[in-house]
Amino acid sequence: MDVDNDNESESVYQAENAEQYTLVEDKQKEYPKYVMVQFDKLMDLHTHCYRCGHRPKFGKPTVKFCGTAFKTKIWCNNCKDYVKWESQERVPERKMYVGNIEIASAVAAAPISLSLFLQFAQILNLAMFDRSTFYNYMPTFWTVICDAYDKMQQKVVKYIQDKDDDLHIAADGQYDSRGFSALQCCVTVMDAVSRLIIATVCLNKDKEKCASNNLEHRGLEKALNEVIGKGLHVISLTTDRRMQNKRSKDFQLWCQAFLNHLWYSVTAANGAGSLCQQYGVSALLHSIGIHEWTEGIFSEVLHDNQAAILGVDPDNILKNDPLDMPGKLIDELSFVEHLSCKHDDENTGRKTLLHPDSLSYRVLLKAFTNDGFLNDLERLSPKLATSALEGFHGLVSNIYRSKNHYLNLEGFTNRTKLAVLHYNNNVFDEISGKRKVVRETKMKAKHRGGDIVTKQLNLIIF
Repeated sequence: MDVDNDNESESVYQAENAEQYTLVEDKQKEYPKYVMVQFDKLMDLHTHCYRCGHRPKFGKPTVKFCGTAFKTKIWCNNCKDYVKWESQERVPERKMYVGNIEIASAVAAAPISLSLFLQFAQILNLAMFDRSTFYNYMPTFWTVICDAYDKMQQKVVKYIQDKDDDLHIAADGQYDSRGFSALQCCVTVMDAVSRLIIATVCLNKDKEKCASNNLEHRGLEKALNEVIGKGLHVISLTTDRRMQNKRSKDFQLWCQAFLNHLWYSVTAANGAGSLCQQYGVSALLHSIGIHEWTEGIFSEVLHDNQAAILGVDPDNILKNDPLDMPGKLIDELSFVEHLSCKHDDENTGRKTLLHPDSLSYRVLLKAFTNDGFLNDLERLSPKLATSALEGFHGLVSNIYRSKNHYLNLEGFTNRTKLAVLHYNNNVFDEISGKRKVVRETKMKAKHRGGDIVTKQLNLIIF
């Protein structure tokens, strides 16, 4: 046996281990705060006095659980005293254990259903606090969240004021449930440029004494007053507008094309309201196979081209006659600059053209010629939208306050504030450069009819 080689190997092993333990000590700050320990393994450590190392011959340690906390007491003949040990620190000047509060806070912040969490602990036979203890912790937790929310909003206001740029805001509402049975609504106001949430207002229809569909308008008024009250000067407000109508099968096939055309109208007009109106209404002509037309009033140009497609005298009254539409603007606005489709002659699409007498075309005609729609086209901005707000709403409803569970107004408001903290922190991290794009991925977009879109995945920062 080569003793020298063995000694050398042992020395190398000790040196490597010493280096390894040194590295572990250097990285001690990265240790998890809590670990899971089996009860009998934990009791193995309490057969000796941890002060002097003496092992009592008689007596066993007294064990007591306080929620997730564990404490023992044993008599040490050597120390002549009871030796006490607790698995968690206590809140200064209070009897509550830190671990209990932090686990309850994590359940609320995640958020996780309390019933499911307690069921999980019961199945695992994990020491855990009860339901009443959890709710006793909640007032303290939400007070901390509300304080953090107020500080965050002060930070947002300061950031906007320090930028000293024009403030363009976007606003949108979200209800607490689907359909027409909503009790509560949250209106969110966002800086359309930086994407920071400036204000949120949560309303309950019973307290406001109004119908559900009026909550969004009332909340918007209160949110705007809150923004102005913070000393911010608003240059423009962007809101969304939804078209509600019955759609036939033919109309469904054209839906994405109409959306694409409206987006093209806004971007091509580049803020010119009259031109955007001409682009928008020209979708009617394109859908029936007309790609060039003459200058003239909207209603007259539409009427003449529909008559040409049907092969009837233009003096006849048509079934879906633009001259009989209830709006006033359709008889006042004219095609002037935009007199033909901008696509190639061969690129007219593969969809079946709409018949001028069909119900689908009538739905489209009424939607694209009403005064509200034409007024909206005039004010549409190619640079400002509520899409970022929709992303925030996805974060809120998917994580913090699901529409599948009832929340009272206080819980609805508090969870909204928690979501704002999450969202604004991410935005500030992106602004500072801490939160970077990790990679891009392609996925189907439901709102785009299943089209493939590219999404950026950002670094997750805790």
